[in-house]
Amino acid sequence: MKSVEDVLPVQRFRAIVIPALAIAVAGVCAWVYQIVVGMDATGMSDANPWGLYLMSFMFTVGIAVGALAVATVPRLWGSSAFAGLSKLGAWVAVCAAILSIGLVTIDLGSPLRVWELFVYSNFTSPLMWDIFVLPVFLIAAVLYLVTLVRAEAGKASGRSV
Repeated sequence: MKSVEDVLPVQRFRAIVIPALAIAVAGVCAWVYQIVVGMDATGMSDANPWGLYLMSFMFTVGIAVGALAVATVPRLWGSSAFAGLSKLGAWVAVCAAILSIGLVTIDLGSPLRVWELFVYSNFTSPLMWDIFVLPVFLIAAVLYLVTLVRAEAGKASGRSV
């Protein structure tokens, strides 16, 4: 069995992970600044793209659904050629679903305003349906990923997947 160093040298790994962590830390700091100052910190108005967070939300929802489709199709059709993509697709689906839920929270301006989604819901809005369906999708994706991992470990049958 190959070690991580054989597959991905440590220097290359650091060259990828350190900038990614720096960008993530900068993003978290910017979000904290937005929470402290308010939505005025974003500078979004009619002239600026105020729907950027929601567009990103829709994009990540599409990634999540597409990744889960890629994860399930090889198993449904019995194709062993792409079976290795199942676990990766399930991981991407879970991560993208979590990211999309986070983007809605960021768009609200503060995580303390999440309760307003449920109190002042407009059920005719497609966005509200996304917000209610996305946690169900996340649970299904996590269950599929757990089943895949258990099947690889021999603790679950291939039929359960």
